[in-house]
This record gives sequence, structure tokens and C-alpha cells, in this order.
Amino acid sequence: MMKINKPNKRILILCEGVTEYLYAKSLQSELPRNLQRSISIEIDYNSKNDPKSLAEEARKKKRKARRDSNSYDSVWLFLIMTIGHN
Repeated sequence: MMKINKPNKRILILCEGVTEYLYAKSLQSELPRNLQRSISIEIDYNSKNDPKSLAEEARKKKRKARRDSNSYDSVWLFLIMTIGHN
């Protein structure tokens, strides 16, 4: 019987836009094979993508995962921050 390994870590990445989503997917694909097998990465892009909505969505997903006994080890938000000049 073949043993199926469960990922050691679970990460959620919520993205503000398409560019951030593509960046996260690219980072995921660049991980060495052994890390790709040992880390489960869920990347999500939502239409409500302002920073406040992303943070709320992260809280909701984190709580649901905990209730389902499938907690995330880490939750990341990929955003572009613009700093204005006076």
C-alpha cells in the first residue's frame, strides 16, 4: 500500500488584484519540488479586493478552517500600497 503524505504546512494567500495573484502563483511554482509536496498553498483572488475587505475575508477563512480542524499555519495578503507625496 502506497503512503500518501499530508502537507506539513498550510498557507492561505489572498490577493488584491490579478498582478498579485499571478505573482503568488509564480512564487508557488518556483518552490523546490520537496517544498511543493510538503506545503499546501491556497491562493485566492476575490472581487472585493480592497485592503479592508481582504483582511475581513482572511479572518473569515481562518475561522472556518479552524472550525473544520484544518487550520492555516500562515495567512498572507498580497497588496500594492501607494504612498502619496505632499
